[in-house]
Amino acid sequence: MDFLLFRKISQFAGRYFALDTFAIFCAEYLIIFIPLFILLFYFLFKKERRPKIIRGIINLIIIVFVSWTINYFLKKLIHRPRPFVNHQNIYLLLINEAPLQSFPSGHATIAFALAFATYLFSKKAGIFFFFLALLIGWGRIFAGVHYPSDIFCGFLIALLVTIIFNLFIKKLLWKSKSLIKT
Repeated sequence: MDFLLFRKISQFAGRYFALDTFAIFCAEYLIIFIPLFILLFYFLFKKERRPKIIRGIINLIIIVFVSWTINYFLKKLIHRPRPFVNHQNIYLLLINEAPLQSFPSGHATIAFALAFATYLFSKKAGIFFFFLALLIGWGRIFAGVHYPSDIFCGFLIALLVTIIFNLFIKKLLWKSKSLIKT
């Protein structure tokens, strides 16, 4: 099922230059722009909201770091081959990808963690960044370097870390108003 869905998504790779270019941008470079967009978004707020902004950025850093750490150890533990290693006739748009580090997708994990952490601060901005994270996941599949389950697992890691952070850790971290006053 995972491979069939992979084939459905990646079937047009190598056929249309514009689509390939867009997929490569989403798969490889969009992840760089999301933190820049988020920082720009956070700093567009007025100065009187700066303490809330600083807390939002600290929350974001914690969520992304924990999500990335979980992802890192799962990759080292699982060693799942990428689609282009397991299957022939895959049009590969990205090169220099580690062949045994497909599961879970690090790009998807970080992109979804950024989106979910931003959602805790601003629902509208979080939805926008969630859409960008979906584009990154689609691009990674289209480019031939991830299965859909790799992307979905990255999504789940980011979601679970954000939920746990929001339910427990955030309350403990910001319990003392003296850390940063609201």
